[in-house]
Amino acid sequence: YQRRVRAVLTKPEILSLPELAANPFNERILDVFSQTGDGRMNFEEFLDMMSQFSSKAPLNTKIDIAFRIYDFNDDGEICEKDLEKVVLFLIQPSVTGGNLSTEDRQKVVNNQTSGDDGGDEVIPITAVTTGKPNTSLTVEERKQIVQRVIREMDMDDDGTISYLDFKHGMSKLNGFEESFKITL
Repeated sequence: YQRRVRAVLTKPEILSLPELAANPFNERILDVFSQTGDGRMNFEEFLDMMSQFSSKAPLNTKIDIAFRIYDFNDDGEICEKDLEKVVLFLIQPSVTGGNLSTEDRQKVVNNQTSGDDGGDEVIPITAVTTGKPNTSLTVEERKQIVQRVIREMDMDDDGTISYLDFKHGMSKLNGFEESFKITL
């Protein structure tokens, strides 16, 4: 008689990986990949997660995972409440190294910055972080960001971002595939 032992990685063990520890969505990522729902993973789940975050994973795989991560209420669409959480995860001081400056806060709200030629250049929300002490985004500013993202990605004007809306938007986003990876 041989007893079969299943090795399980605990949530703290997985989150101790520097690549995950620095990710603002680290716990949500574990929720998405953990079949138990408590962040623990067996070896197969861990390998599955790592392969889907691999630099060699296809774009569609990365889009699928990103959608699942951002769909916090798991209802198959990204609504305002889901996006509010995404914005909060991206701007929290513990992740950004400090609060946003007033100037950078306005850039996030407008999702644009002036280029060298005086024209507007779109910048990702995650690129506008700074260690300068100042104030965080207000509730109204976060709402403006959420509404702007929905306006830009919601192709069927139903007020939410469906999987097809998300896939269309992310496939056009420069650098998404390269930035959505974990390298050990």
